[in-house]
Amino acid sequence: MRPLTIVLSLLLLGFSCIAQMEERVEIKSLNRQLIKRKDTVYRFYADFPDHPVHIYPNRLYFWFQKDTILTTVGGYDGRLLDGSYTVFYPDRNLAVSGEFTDGLRTGEWRSWYAGGRIRSIVHWRRFTEFDSAGGKSREGVYRDGVLSGKIRVYAGDGTYRTIEYKDGMALDEPEKKKDKKDKKEKEPGYEE
Repeated sequence: MRPLTIVLSLLLLGFSCIAQMEERVEIKSLNRQLIKRKDTVYRFYADFPDHPVHIYPNRLYFWFQKDTILTTVGGYDGRLLDGSYTVFYPDRNLAVSGEFTDGLRTGEWRSWYAGGRIRSIVHWRRFTEFDSAGGKSREGVYRDGVLSGKIRVYAGDGTYRTIEYKDGMALDEPEKKKDKKDKKEKEPGYEE
């Protein structure tokens, strides 16, 4: 009799866990949004948080209301974007892909040119942007959603200039330098 009770208890517990998982999947799918515009399709998740959200006064929040994605620094008044976010070109190629947590961009974000070449890869804070030919065009760091610190801007000839930013504003005139990676890739004995 005792083994039967244990088996029945385990089965009941298993069914309970499966039901909770199905409920979470169903709720998540109900929060999935799709906005179709003339030239772009947006697919994302938005929800009213089920926990207190700490609002940072200088961070950019993304939220959804009445078929529109809105942004506000230091607040929101709608359903926060939370989960995967994807934007498509009219030909269904990817334009942007990333993640939101409580209305804030998190993790890796990628964007593409219309032809499918990578435009930028941003690990939310650190970023690298590419030109349409696939060459590096800019790299650096975001802090609180704005450029911060030393940002490298690359020219097509392998040189770059460094621009110092604070709170999204450039501080001084950049110096032009040769990219260190280019120097390492040159053949031994090559002198400039």
